[in-house]
Amino acid sequence: MATCLGDLFPQEFRTDYAGRALSPKSIVIINIPEFNLGYDKMMVLITTSVDNTAMACVSINTNPSPRNNHVIIPCADFDFLEYDSHMNCTNITPVNVDWLRTILTNEPERIKGEISDTQHTEILQRLSASTNIAPIIKRKFNL
Repeated sequence: MATCLGDLFPQEFRTDYAGRALSPKSIVIINIPEFNLGYDKMMVLITTSVDNTAMACVSINTNPSPRNNHVIIPCADFDFLEYDSHMNCTNITPVNVDWLRTILTNEPERIKGEISDTQHTEILQRLSASTNIAPIIKRKFNL
């Protein structure tokens, strides 16, 4: 018996879907080990590294960033959000593309949607201007 709808689709379809979902603006739910949380975190994929081995992600939080460097994501736009939330533009979390592709192939339900073009552009601008992100990381992700 299938545990989720994604289990009903053939592996080839799920692999293709995961590959297409690895694009900027996608919202995914994943476990970020360096966050030391006991739960998965909602992240937005922002851009790919220049060598295509990593994706830069920003986290979605219910509270605004301490430096007020965030983009609002209204709960009215997404049924999986309980509250208006904030995409933190203070820093980025690099995630390995192959690791992410494996997770999304096996669990496509982790893909929750996409942010708008306007939100994506605003995040890119805020990340580029962020003084918290090291220049080497900015170059790696072409920010």
